[in-house]
Formats: sequence, structure tokens, C-alpha cells
Amino acid sequence: MKKILLYTGILLVVLTLSVTIGLGAYFFKLNSELPSIKQLKDFKYKQPTILYGQDNKTIAELGSKRRYPVSLEKIPDKLEKALIAVEDSRFYEHDGIDLKG
Repeated sequence: MKKILLYTGILLVVLTLSVTIGLGAYFFKLNSELPSIKQLKDFKYKQPTILYGQDNKTIAELGSKRRYPVSLEKIPDKLEKALIAVEDSRFYEHDGIDLKG
């Protein structure tokens, strides 16, 4: 009986260490792939190439991405509230992490 308890204890310790080392390696790898804060601050959206004519009018836009950055101040209040209502109805009730969600 003592041997069974000993082997069970050793097995639990080995499993715990294996899981801990595995999770640590996973988070270390994940962290090494994340961009730095500086890269995030200098982020530029992919925008289409715009072709202009001689009169400086737009002839065509090449590329599949049509992203145009908009400052937060230019987003209408109703749109902001609608997005929050759809994405996180309890947004104002928690500190960033909704444990119930």
C-alpha cells in the first residue's frame, strides 16, 4: 500500500512538473512572437495603392484592403455604444476581464 502511495505521489509530481514546464515553454514561445510596444505604436494599416491622373484626380485604387484609420473622437457616440452593446453587454460592470463571460 505504501508503494502505491509513493508511486502515485511521484507520478503526480512528474505530471505537475511536466505541465508546468510545458505551459512555461508555450508562453515563452508565444511571448517571443508578439510584437513590441514600439511596433504597435508605429503600426500602419495596409491601404490600397491609389493611382492619380494628371489632373490629380483618383483614377483607381489597387488592392483588396480598404482601411482608413479614424480617430476615436470622430466615431459617433451611438456607434461606440452599439459596438459595446453587441460585443460586451457588461462592459461597464467589470474591470476589463469578465469572469462570467
